Amino acid sequence: MLMWLSVKERTSHLIHFYPAKLLRHIPYFFLNNSFFSSPGDIVLDPFCGSGTVLLEALLAGRNAIGADINPLGCLISRVKTTQIDESKMRKTIKNIKSKISEYPGTIELYIINLEYWFYPRIIEQLKRILEAVTFITDTKLKEFLLVCFSNCLRRVSLADPILYVPVKLNIHKYPKEHSLYKKVNERLDYLSKVNVFDEFFKLVNENLERIVDLNKCSRNDISTTVLCADARNLILNTEGNDILQSESIHLVITSPPYAGAQKYIRSTRLHLSWLRLCTSLKISELERTIIGREHYRKAEYSKLVELGFDDLDKRIEHLYKINPIRAYIIGNYIKEMRDVFIETKRVLKKDGYLILITASNYVCGEEFETHVYLTRILESIGFIVVLVLIDDIRSRGLMTKRNRTANIITREWVIVLKKIAYK
Repeated sequence: MLMWLSVKERTSHLIHFYPAKLLRHIPYFFLNNSFFSSPGDIVLDPFCGSGTVLLEALLAGRNAIGADINPLGCLISRVKTTQIDESKMRKTIKNIKSKISEYPGTIELYIINLEYWFYPRIIEQLKRILEAVTFITDTKLKEFLLVCFSNCLRRVSLADPILYVPVKLNIHKYPKEHSLYKKVNERLDYLSKVNVFDEFFKLVNENLERIVDLNKCSRNDISTTVLCADARNLILNTEGNDILQSESIHLVITSPPYAGAQKYIRSTRLHLSWLRLCTSLKISELERTIIGREHYRKAEYSKLVELGFDDLDKRIEHLYKINPIRAYIIGNYIKEMRDVFIETKRVLKKDGYLILITASNYVCGEEFETHVYLTRILESIGFIVVLVLIDDIRSRGLMTKRNRTANIITREWVIVLKKIAYK
């Protein structure tokens, strides 16, 4: 029997912020029944982000595999779904607290415009914390503390806390009588006085309680694997010579990035740099390879994207006459998603289900029914639609108008498809 799911916190879901997180009720609904999968089956999310599907799979007694191109998302997903020895963690915390002032904070960082985003005093304290965490040898404990540190970065930075993509707080942006002037002023006053050590250990204790709850709900015979990999090429190791086995997955649940809807890498740039998960060069490379990106060189969008569907190709050609770059963004997005679906079909068992959560876009001021075209692609490679649901978005980090000809995403489609055996 499917139990009602509270809107309140659930184990480790809130261990770290992340842009455009999937509403956990959706995977919960599809995982807590025996129709789409059974306990012990393997569930895949090729765009796992911060691990919402993976955690719900774990709590439902399913093994899970997640893939994401963003190293921060992979780190959060691992920590969110990993049991930690509470006593070891508390001893480690106590040890760090007693020695934190002894660390010189000389750790080298390569972060562009570091003092633009943080006050010098805050940088010094953050360096000491990071130095202390770096010396921890237990990987589980170290990664847990790195996630806490990453969350602390956001709380003590000069970036506007209500925006995912970093924008520096600016008190002169509003007149003094404006309500936001007071909020920005209070925020800047807080940052001028905050004790970063206290803030960090507060986060550590909050997140440890979440992991303790996870420990109580997890089964030791269920595992979660997180791959830092492209959804178009699901590889099991960094060498790229071991791919995920064909027809090994029982169920796929995923919410792909929307075309041009979120700057996923840019919104986590500070965290990637501080945690040394990416160099500035690597971050730029990631931005050029992420599906749904907005930035292309002129040479790339100088020609039309052809997808082999007459009505779709005519629609893109029409948009190209209005705005070549916007037409290329949506066309290339559909093309790259086709490659993702081919890889998804390869790893999914015969008669297995794909739960796709997606949305339409506004391109050049016109509605572009992305969910319809993605469904067409899936049907052309061997899937059939068995159910379509609509979810109204009330605000989960997607309520952002990306450009003047775009629109706010207010609705997403949950499309249930089945892989048919004969194609």
